[in-house]
Amino acid sequence: MRARRIRSKAALVGGGVVLYLVLGAGLHLLRVPLVAVVVIRNVVVLVMLTAGGRIFRGAREGVGPRPWWKMTAGPAWSGALFVTFALFAVICLGSFLRVWAGSSRVDRFLVGSAAEETAAVAVLYGVSFFAFLWTRRRRQVGEPDRRTA
Repeated sequence: MRARRIRSKAALVGGGVVLYLVLGAGLHLLRVPLVAVVVIRNVVVLVMLTAGGRIFRGAREGVGPRPWWKMTAGPAWSGALFVTFALFAVICLGSFLRVWAGSSRVDRFLVGSAAEETAAVAVLYGVSFFAFLWTRRRRQVGEPDRRTA
């Protein structure tokens, strides 16, 4: 399955958001401890983002498998998402450090897990961005590209 149209991508993102909310509500109804709910939901978000990187395609991109490092159709989107999530991670880290001083362990865990998750997403897009740049540089120099296999 490949999503190229904006409607398809919006539907998949919307479905992911609904899954995230239903999962949280369902786990809450089952009285799963909050710490476990946060961990489970964070893992689900990372899996959804990684799957999105495999499913979403650019308008001019082929339908064949992507290289393992490629999260977007080009370096511009990878770079923009890398910077966005890196900034979110820094903001979450700042909030975490502020909360650490005078809050409960649960509050520290919740804010800390948000910082960890946004940092992990930033790493996914950062690897994609820098691999795009590396691949482009290798092509300009005329070296064979080993990363696309």
